[in-house]
This record gives sequence, structure tokens and C-alpha cells, in this order.
Amino acid sequence: SDPVVHRRRVLFIKPRYWMVIDDLVGAARHRIDLVFQFAPMRVTLGPRGWTRARAQSGAVLWIGSFGSTNLEPLLRSGDREPIRGWIAPDYGQREPAPALVLTATAFLPQRILTLMIPDPYGSSTAPEVNTLFDAEGLPVGVTFDRGESVRFDDGLVQLEHIF
Repeated sequence: SDPVVHRRRVLFIKPRYWMVIDDLVGAARHRIDLVFQFAPMRVTLGPRGWTRARAQSGAVLWIGSFGSTNLEPLLRSGDREPIRGWIAPDYGQREPAPALVLTATAFLPQRILTLMIPDPYGSSTAPEVNTLFDAEGLPVGVTFDRGESVRFDDGLVQLEHIF
């Protein structure tokens, strides 16, 4: 009875990381499931909302999602109801693989900002990030402990380095 419009934007902040911005627009309370599917690899939930995906090479991808509401992270693999955590390596084949599911029940509008930060050295410590919010409580950017900040608007992205 309350249609939802989903808009996704993906920003690549060369050469360091990706920022995925999911806007959900509606008027009522909805269940939100944001899913990130991985290839077969070791994926673990870490501190402060970060997820760590480790490749066989030892490289790590850190995934951190920040929203106007708290998101509960879950890992699923090989689930049948609902079907989650599967990949198809070839036609007619399927095998279980980890899927990160971020879940919340909240009133719309909502915005979820997800950072994907590659770490070729395989650090065991999640990045230090603070979320920037607008007057309505929607995330509009992030600041890193190393002095970098990224702020976005509908038509503008601002990247600042503070040394």
C-alpha cells in the first residue's frame, strides 16, 4: 500500500575505495534488506558494523554500512527460504557462498551509505570512519581518521584531504 522507490548511486573514489549510496523513499514503516553477495571466501562480521572479506591471497575488503537507522548485519550461506547465499559458477550449477544481509525496520525515507575499502595488506583492524549527517538525519558523507572526507549532494561530490 506504500510504494517504495529505491535509488542507488556508486562512487569510485580513485584509487582507494567505493561508496554505495542507497536511497529508499516512501512514507510508511518498511523492512529493509540490503544484500551483498560474495564469491566463496572467508567473510566475518567485525567491530562497529564492519564486515571483513578475505581472499585466498590474503587481501581484505572492508565493508561498512552506515544509515539513518541501525542496520543488523547477518551472514547467510546456502539458505533456501528465502534463497540467499548462493553463486552459479557455471550454467546449471550452484554452490553456497557468503552473503552479507543488512536488515532494519524503519520509517522511510532512509539512506544507507556503504563503504567498500580494499586492503591489499590484509589488516585486521577496521578503518576509523565517522558519518556526516544532514539536517534530516540522512548520511551525506564520511570522514576518515587520516584526515580525508567525502561529502555528496545530488549533483556534487566533494573530496577533501586535510594534512
